[in-house]
Amino acid sequence: MQRSAGFDALRIHRFDLSFPAFPPRPPDQFAADYHARIDATGDGHWDKYVAVRHADGSVDAFEDRDGDGRIDFVGHDANGDGILESADYDDNFDGVADRRLTDVDGDGWMDTTGRPTSG
Repeated sequence: MQRSAGFDALRIHRFDLSFPAFPPRPPDQFAADYHARIDATGDGHWDKYVAVRHADGSVDAFEDRDGDGRIDFVGHDANGDGILESADYDDNFDGVADRRLTDVDGDGWMDTTGRPTSG
């Protein structure tokens, strides 16, 4: 299986999501002002996540769905508008992205499922 770029960037075994142990690379910055409605756990409640804004204006949202201290969801917002265009899921929590969901029509709901790409 291929690893998602987001998973490779955050190969950290333990950290506290309330204060991440990984500093963003300049000019990447924590995006405290970023608010997306994400329910990666599927429990009907908006999830807590750490967002990083990149120099090109895109934002990646990182989440630990099972509470083990490892990232297992990475949402990708290409233009920083609060609507994810795609998301990578580590379904079996082994540190490898297993599937990528994509919002094809831009309505905020993931429409297609495929395999994640590396890079």
